[in-house]
Amino acid sequence: MFGPKIKIRPALMEKLKQAAEIVGCSSVNEYAEKVLESESAKVLASSGKSAISKEALQDITHKLKGLGYLE
Repeated sequence: MFGPKIKIRPALMEKLKQAAEIVGCSSVNEYAEKVLESESAKVLASSGKSAISKEALQDITHKLKGLGYLE
């Protein structure tokens, strides 16, 4: 099945590839999805349009860092 796609400049794609390797993601898509999801949650939380509070997001982020999922 084909889903939505976005266009990314070649220079940015190279940075994404390098970052994905550093954090151990199996693909650029996996890395980009994680980053976009995280940043979107932060924006939504700070604007008050998220179902989760800013404090809850910070708590979850702290726990994920403790487990080694985030840096």
